[in-house]
Amino acid sequence: MIIHRLMQSDLQETAKFFPVITILGPRQVVKTTLGRVTFSNHAYVNFENASVRNFAESDPRRFLTAYSNQPH
Repeated sequence: MIIHRLMQSDLQETAKFFPVITILGPRQVVKTTLGRVTFSNHAYVNFENASVRNFAESDPRRFLTAYSNQPH
């Protein structure tokens, strides 16, 4: 998959300059897979999970500390 590899390369290059990257697109176009494969040494956080979203909203500092620089 040449498109997949090109996108991975672009994401890795972008990550050198930005601490957060958002991958947007319609449902079921491999966004999650692309992110997880490209950044496999980073935590995956899904805000569709109500408890994760509530944690981030209620205590953002602790939430960021929990996910800062920790491989998952």
